Amino acid sequence: MTHIASDRRYESMHYNRCGKSGLKLPAISLGLWHNFGGVDTLENGRAMLRRAFDLGIGCIVFSPLAQGLLTDRYLKGISADSWVGKGHGYLHREDVTEDKVAKARHLNEVARARGQSLAQMAIAWVLRKPEVTSALIGASRVQQIDDCVAALEKLEFSKVELDKIEGILAG
Repeated sequence: MTHIASDRRYESMHYNRCGKSGLKLPAISLGLWHNFGGVDTLENGRAMLRRAFDLGIGCIVFSPLAQGLLTDRYLKGISADSWVGKGHGYLHREDVTEDKVAKARHLNEVARARGQSLAQMAIAWVLRKPEVTSALIGASRVQQIDDCVAALEKLEFSKVELDKIEGILAG
């Protein structure tokens, strides 16, 4: 299946404004690269980054899905075709503990009650804070991107939902 980007895609994206500059960044990002092209000094690159942080430009959350733990991928165990099963990536078999999977199952129940997937709720959870500008996701299939972007449809949490989530994470 070929996917062709709409000419109007940037008009319909959800953006967050960051810092005093008002710079708009997409709420969900597929990647972030800092490349000064080898034409500038490292000191100047550092100065640019410091200046950006001094303006409070924003915060980009890396791996809001905890390398896949906060998806439904490992709720029923480690499959051979998963990143963990194949031995690829940053998440390792010893990281997928029964305690973490049990918490993910409980979080999944909260997500279902909200009408979201676990991944959608995890992304909404990090984006609920105004200082978070963007959630940096990874995807290996178009369906995963669609699922993550759907998190933008329900970003608000009730106090009851937040208390449930905090209780699960603390437990």
